[in-house]
Amino acid sequence: MGGLRLFLRARAALPISTLWAAATVVSLLFARRAIPVDFARFHEARDLPIIEFVPIVTACIVAGLLRPRMYEWEHLATRRVGLLCGMLTLATTAIAVLPVLVAATWLPERVPWEFVPANVVIITAVACALASLLGATTGAVLTLLVFLGGCLVQNLAPEAAQVVIPLGRIEAPDPHWLAAGIACLLSAAISVYTRGASRWSRSRTRNED
Repeated sequence: MGGLRLFLRARAALPISTLWAAATVVSLLFARRAIPVDFARFHEARDLPIIEFVPIVTACIVAGLLRPRMYEWEHLATRRVGLLCGMLTLATTAIAVLPVLVAATWLPERVPWEFVPANVVIITAVACALASLLGATTGAVLTLLVFLGGCLVQNLAPEAAQVVIPLGRIEAPDPHWLAAGIACLLSAAISVYTRGASRWSRSRTRNED
């Protein structure tokens, strides 16, 4: 237990959990609101529900904050550290869904939201993977840009997006759980291999300092 406590403390995992509490409150308060992505007027807007947007933004921030702060020591440790990194990634993707499930209880029955948990899991997994490979800030910003870009494509070319982008939307609310599962496994594998931070991202961070 001592090793696990040190592992979590090195990532400020417990204080970071308050971010999920805040995301849950915000999602609950604005559960019936959505941000319209409507650049192509001849297609239906890709409404971006707050219960989707807030957990995804929080996940991008959390993925960066969970990067290890004891690289040198953990690099010398046993494989257990890598496994803990993979488990932490899976736990993060699971926790990211909680604000959605809580806020969804405030939605009217006719409003489709079943696609949101799978979307959140996919983007959270991508955020964790990119934070490990590219660094906290780069990974978070790039993940958010990829997600917003996907939403834009879903508005501009919805038929093509339904084939190439594994994200559901209100107009096509089928959840993409297969893509979510694959994203989780790949992200966990990357976390195990890099132990939360690749050598390239660590050297890049040192150079910036």
